[in-house]
Amino acid sequence: MIPLSLTKTEIHEAISHCQEVAISFGKSTKKVKRALIPKTLRTELSKNIGSKCPTCDRIITISNPPSVKQYQPIASSFTVEHLFPLAIGGDNTYTHLMVAMCHHCNARRNIVMQQYIGSRRRTPKALEDVKKFVEWSITSVLLPDYEQDTRIQEIWEATESLKLEKSKRDKKKTKPPTLAELLERISVLEGRLEQLENTKWRRLTRFITGLLKRKPRITQYSADEMLLECIRSGGTTPVKLGQKITNYQKNHDWEETGKSAFNEHFGFAKQQTYTTTISDILGDRVKVTGIRNNARYSIIVSGSEAPSVVSLQKTPPITKPNPSSAPKVNPSKEHSEKPKIKITPEEFSKGLLSQKKRVQPVFFSTLYERLINENPIFNLKQYGIKPNDYLTEKCSDLLTIIEKPDGNTPPTIHYWITDPQ
Repeated sequence: MIPLSLTKTEIHEAISHCQEVAISFGKSTKKVKRALIPKTLRTELSKNIGSKCPTCDRIITISNPPSVKQYQPIASSFTVEHLFPLAIGGDNTYTHLMVAMCHHCNARRNIVMQQYIGSRRRTPKALEDVKKFVEWSITSVLLPDYEQDTRIQEIWEATESLKLEKSKRDKKKTKPPTLAELLERISVLEGRLEQLENTKWRRLTRFITGLLKRKPRITQYSADEMLLECIRSGGTTPVKLGQKITNYQKNHDWEETGKSAFNEHFGFAKQQTYTTTISDILGDRVKVTGIRNNARYSIIVSGSEAPSVVSLQKTPPITKPNPSSAPKVNPSKEHSEKPKIKITPEEFSKGLLSQKKRVQPVFFSTLYERLINENPIFNLKQYGIKPNDYLTEKCSDLLTIIEKPDGNTPPTIHYWITDPQ
């Protein structure tokens, strides 16, 4: 049965309205409104004392035992719950979204709100989380069969065993918990939440969600392509390169921008300088002069890649070559055979793992560049072999290879390497 006799249409309309108010409130500098609940409304809701709590099996009891002078609620004590919380823009005018609830569940819902949306609510991601929480807060009570957000529901379930009352009450005066005891309870709860966040299912869900959210407006680049493009378009110094990379990150909807975000995204230490990163990824493809903020970057163009130059001078007359003076070409040397591969898949896989500098997966191109710079024998191109093909065909049983499509149509698959499971 739906409390307060609201129809499903009215409930969804209320959710949409409250989400708009919450977003507006989050973007503003307004302070939380706190006022006493109207006596008539509290009296009306107190008629639910003796009935079942809408979110658990407890029978709601009076707010405070008659024998206790100070307010010391027990788990089943009657409280008024704001389904549109005051902390995110609600107030006492939303009477159709205020219900009777036991003290235990009321406290749990406050914890869920703090754990899920916290205090920072102005970033786009935080405001999106606020909308999800508003939907959960209302539907979890008014539409019990509604399919809830998985992460919020996990936090809610994790707080079920939270002890909010004394197991025994007697005539002796009990001391309130010390600060150390409160911190211990919080530590236990945070540990449980951390366990839930790091389950295999949650990690897989976050990975898939991250892939689905990546909808770039223009072509996505790998680390080396991104650096080359930014240097080519004017990022010739650390400052200018940083500006180009930040613009790229903004255009591709990165959640965070800047050097640290770039390094973390591609598997490098956060504080590593652009100059060091360029040396690790591009090697001899970019010339670096100077140090620190005085460094300058320029792309080294090979003879085959050098652009043609059109001369404005008169073209000299063309003279026919003398056949007798042409150098003789040895046919056997004209088409030299490519050398036979001298490495095994096991050696190649072990070499890649030796280049890893962190536990998390690392971009394959990064590890491969480091490996061939250290030992050219692993350069597969000299054997006429494509690195990606060799990795997927020969090393799939020796390494854990993670495929990440770049979001293009059709997508380009990039590979990330980690230790075998």
